[in-house]
Amino acid sequence: MLNTPEQEQKEHDEVLTIVTERLKETRKYKIYTNPGQEHKVVVGGVYPDIILTDTNSNIVRVIIEAETTSSVQKLEVSQRQKLSLRSRTKIYYCLLTRG
Repeated sequence: MLNTPEQEQKEHDEVLTIVTERLKETRKYKIYTNPGQEHKVVVGGVYPDIILTDTNSNIVRVIIEAETTSSVQKLEVSQRQKLSLRSRTKIYYCLLTRG
C-alpha cells in the first residue's frame, strides 16, 4: 500500500507530537516546533521540526527532524548542510519508515 502525502504528513506530525510530549516530561529544555508547513522558528536559515534550547537561554542544543519515506528520498541535502554549517548544534534525524 502506498502512502499518500496526506497520510505521510499525518504520521510525521504524530511523531512530532509524541516526541514533543516526551521531551516536555524531562523539563530539561525549552521546546519549539515547526509542524507541517508552519515556519515559526528558524535556525541557520531553515525550519527544523523540533528545536530544543537551554531552559534559561535561547542557545540551541538539539535539533530533531522527523522524516517519512518520501521526504527522505526528497531530502534537500544542501538545506541540511546549511543547517549544520550555520548551527553548532548536534542534529538528530528521527526516521519514520514503513516496513
